Amino acid sequence: MNRYLSMIFCIALILIFAVPFACLEKSFAAEPKTIGPIASVRVVPIKEGTVVENLVTYGKVIPSPGRAKILSIPYECQIKAIYVTQGQEVGKGGKILVIGPSPDTFLKLKTAISNYEATKALLKKVKERAALRLATNQELLQAEQAYENAKIILKNMQGRGISKTVTIRSKSRGIVSRLFAHQGSMVPAGNPIIEIVAQDAVEVCLGAEPEDAHLVKPGRHVLLKAVNRPSLKAVRGIVRSVSKSIDPASYFVDVFVSLPSPPPFMLNEYVQGDIIVKSREGLVVPESAVLPEDGYYILFTVKNGRAHKHIVNVGLENGKEVEISGADIKEGELAVVLGNYELKDGMSVKVEKTP
Repeated sequence: MNRYLSMIFCIALILIFAVPFACLEKSFAAEPKTIGPIASVRVVPIKEGTVVENLVTYGKVIPSPGRAKILSIPYECQIKAIYVTQGQEVGKGGKILVIGPSPDTFLKLKTAISNYEATKALLKKVKERAALRLATNQELLQAEQAYENAKIILKNMQGRGISKTVTIRSKSRGIVSRLFAHQGSMVPAGNPIIEIVAQDAVEVCLGAEPEDAHLVKPGRHVLLKAVNRPSLKAVRGIVRSVSKSIDPASYFVDVFVSLPSPPPFMLNEYVQGDIIVKSREGLVVPESAVLPEDGYYILFTVKNGRAHKHIVNVGLENGKEVEISGADIKEGELAVVLGNYELKDGMSVKVEKTP
């Protein structure tokens, strides 16, 4: 009897302790398996495109070579009146200035007139004497030469307009780029008085650092924009010429750029020029998508909620975009551009919407 009671007691103890352990085992079995951390990332599709490397330069709008018309007078003159100012637009036939001979020039004219009259009178007398055989042929020849010389000098001075006040008008439409004299001043013969540039006869002179000058070649495209007029649409120009010397004033190498017609910029306007020095087509991603790692470059793409690591070759880059290539990289795949520093191959990711 005691043996049966002992057996029943043991069975009861086993049931008491076995049931909780069985429940505990079921609860552990019901828990889901862990899947590791999830990273939040932003992505952009890999695209076919062109990466352009620019050389940023600055300069100003100047007259095209040989296109500026400089007014000068072939005798010493005095500026009686000026009707334009620097930077002013003038139309064809527009009044520019009034000039007259300087006192010295006027005195030379009077002398030339007197000399002409005197030699003319002398020649008449010598001819009369020669008719009476009172003058030699040599005297007659000398009188004729003196008269002809005086006549040529006077005609030359009168032909240059020395004898009167002259109103100068513009021969074409343009912009007054420079004034070299002011009202009342005396201008020596041949000295410039005013420079007028046709509105479409301008170009841009940019300054490149000497160490970058070898990158710039004639025919390169340049994106030009006004520094002080950001609302003005940028235009494309073409490098016409690159100087082979350094400007002693600026220590830059001058790069001359032809503008489209009609040019959008004003004369002497300050502009920025982005010169395209290299360009290449291929697969393109933002620069933030490519990471350095142990002497090579990597890129993460996202597929089916997981990150996939790729080793890529980096080509041309410009600070914003980079050209890439790789055996397992294709156009249209989603490249990680934000959150990629914390990624590992195969890691679960959550793609955030681009703001």
